[in-house]
Amino acid sequence: MQLARPLRRLAFFALVCAALVSATGVAAAALGRTSVTFGGAGTTIAGREISLKVTATSVAATPSETPDEIARIEVHSPSARFNGDSDSLSVCRARLLTNGDPAICPESSRVGDGSVTGILGEPGKPADMYGALSLFKGKITLFNYKRRSGEPARMLAVVTTSKPFRGQSINLVLPVSKDGVVRVDIPTRSKLPPLFRKSYSKQTKLVLTQFSARVIAPRKRSDRPFLALKVPGQMDSRITMTGR
Repeated sequence: MQLARPLRRLAFFALVCAALVSATGVAAAALGRTSVTFGGAGTTIAGREISLKVTATSVAATPSETPDEIARIEVHSPSARFNGDSDSLSVCRARLLTNGDPAICPESSRVGDGSVTGILGEPGKPADMYGALSLFKGKITLFNYKRRSGEPARMLAVVTTSKPFRGQSINLVLPVSKDGVVRVDIPTRSKLPPLFRKSYSKQTKLVLTQFSARVIAPRKRSDRPFLALKVPGQMDSRITMTGR
């Protein structure tokens, strides 16, 4: 899928912010590592667009075990301003399908991309029982989704899988709070497409091993961007990962 020409012309310079990790229920060291990167003209010029890249990598207690299950990832960016009403973007109003088909959103509502990998197994059990046979892998496409009252923006993540089944889609809504917190809830087995539920036992969990997403959207010259800094040069961000 080709990105719009303004995106290809966007000159990036990246400033990596210190990412703080917190956990609930399990030790932070067992959950993993995270990073946040800002880029784009808006890092130094007021009113211009920025990009935001987030990565989270899960780490098992020992190399031979399946990592602990992550229930939620939250990206806290109080210095960033989201604008779901940007005239530079259309709004996706697609119905959220749960049968493995993707939500159909206009290309003009696209705001980012990413990737995700995981294991369909049981946390704490030997990884070699699941890693080779039950690898979960997919590409992420982010869209500007219809927001609720009081929200500055809301995104839709369409995850298209390549493993263990090719072409299955998982549609996830990512709310954005007034404080600039983007919430990603990792689906349980019961919320995966029917093909997954039929193929794996009730004890099977989707254990995240790596998550990477980039928010980047075009801007018309006279319009506010979908994502910008409140004050150029001030980039405050952290990530929390919560165990299930």
